[in-house]
Amino acid sequence: MVEGRNGYTPPADYRAPDFVRQWSDSATRGADRIEQEREQRTRDGERDAAQRAQDGQRALEQSSQDAQRAAGQVARDAQRAAEQLARDEGRAATSTAARASYDLDRSGEGVQRGLAYSHGSANDALLRRRAQPPTQAPSSAPTPHPGQAPSAGQAPVPPPAPQQATPGVHPTPAVPKSRAAKGPAAKNAAHLGQPGLGPGFAVFAGLAAVVSAFLGYWIPVVIAIMFSAGPIKRGFTSGAKGIAVSILAILLLAAGAAVQILQVLPGASGTDETEAVTESTPVGLEGDPIESGTLPEFTLQAGSPVGGFGEANLDVVLPEGAGQLAVLQVDDKVGGLSASMYSGDQVVEFQYLERATGGTAQWLINTQAAFEQSFGDDLTSLVVDRITIMSEGEWTAEILPVSVLPPFDVALDGVGPGLYLYTGAGGEASITSSDYGNFAMTVHSSEFDYITAEIPEVQARTWPAGPFVIEVVEANKIDGTPLPWSIQVASP
Repeated sequence: MVEGRNGYTPPADYRAPDFVRQWSDSATRGADRIEQEREQRTRDGERDAAQRAQDGQRALEQSSQDAQRAAGQVARDAQRAAEQLARDEGRAATSTAARASYDLDRSGEGVQRGLAYSHGSANDALLRRRAQPPTQAPSSAPTPHPGQAPSAGQAPVPPPAPQQATPGVHPTPAVPKSRAAKGPAAKNAAHLGQPGLGPGFAVFAGLAAVVSAFLGYWIPVVIAIMFSAGPIKRGFTSGAKGIAVSILAILLLAAGAAVQILQVLPGASGTDETEAVTESTPVGLEGDPIESGTLPEFTLQAGSPVGGFGEANLDVVLPEGAGQLAVLQVDDKVGGLSASMYSGDQVVEFQYLERATGGTAQWLINTQAAFEQSFGDDLTSLVVDRITIMSEGEWTAEILPVSVLPPFDVALDGVGPGLYLYTGAGGEASITSSDYGNFAMTVHSSEFDYITAEIPEVQARTWPAGPFVIEVVEANKIDGTPLPWSIQVASP
């Protein structure tokens, strides 16, 4: 003999009623089905998590490649801008040297012209002085004709001395025009006088580059560097003020380029953001409990609905007192909703909503306590005091007394599962299943009763006076559509 619960030992020839065996078989099938569904959800969750990890890895690799390409492009553009600046500086140096050579040539020509002018003036004065006739001495003697012999008493006239050149005085040569006026130095010197953008434009471009770099736009930074080369070059050739403005523009452009390079380099600024995103995983995703972390805690009592997202623990205060039946009503926004009822650390019930989209579900809790109570067993160890809600989205839960259920006293027609409150005086009840399928109904009265049917048939029962709860657990046709049923109570 097998010893029963609470010290009771049933007789050896005792055989449990059919409805108890049917209830046990149905409960076993339901538990197996729930376990299979939970395993399926676990596999789906693992598969989805792996897929999301692969997608995240691919996105991270793609962003890293894009950042490397952008950094390489910026480096190449900066290199080209530096080379262009070097070329411009070389041209500026060449132009400055040409201008200096031109000015030196002009000054040399002036010196030569001055020397020639002074030499020519000295020679002209000497020639003019020699061209004047010599001063004759006062005498009354006539001047003999050339070739005529001097007469007696006259002194002989000496012949004119040959003209001698003055030492150090040379004839003035013709001064040729300088060829520098027609060479490349003159052309470069002429270009220096043309108008252009000053170093102030380079400062404005540097400020624009800094702002663009902070906003994440690298193309304006490169354009600012390229178009600032000429104004910076002009600033270095325009005096102390221009040099100071050009240095300020170079510093601003360098700051903008540095900020942009730091933003596009992989791992410089996006690592912390990526880690922050990967750590904030929604609670209760796929409807499975999360092992790490602490779940949100709420107190659920009549008249005080609570809401949350994903998974949460609810400390339950039953409206009718410890161990009594109550209604758990949950409004789910997305779907994939389930609820586990605990008595201490023991799971006494599990409910799962088979629906892809959201909606409102009503579940009767403490049914195990009612079952034990119908046999006169102790129900203190089965009082539901905690409920764990698991969902894929947002939800709102509320605990209600059984008096809120739809009441009936004589007749009731329904389709599919549901909760109802019988308030009649009792009598002979006829429960009719109108089609082939699965029909299961639980009567939570002073005597617990479990009614099932798979073919169109009528089940007869004797019910006591109400109120008590009628729970239609399952009512589906063979094709899966809701099964119609009816209840008729005849007064004694």
